[in-house]
Amino acid sequence: MGVFPNKKFVSYELTLQKGDALLLYTDGVTEAFNTLGEMYGKERLLENIARFTEEPPETTVDNLYDTIKDFAGEKPQSDDITLLFCKYFGIHS
Repeated sequence: MGVFPNKKFVSYELTLQKGDALLLYTDGVTEAFNTLGEMYGKERLLENIARFTEEPPETTVDNLYDTIKDFAGEKPQSDDITLLFCKYFGIHS
């Protein structure tokens, strides 16, 4: 996260329910380019994450990262690619 002096940020709260998932990512994910100059984009990210959400979190991240690298092909990475995937399994009582 970037820090900017005197910048105001909006905060949100959400409550995850059993089975919910949360994906945090840097703009290097959606702004990854291929050799044709096309961006990976949010739509492709949403399509691909939907394919992997039933996998364990570490497998989901690995598979999603592979789709980004496959998309980019030989195009050098121009920005950081960071993914954090969390899945709420519920609280045991």
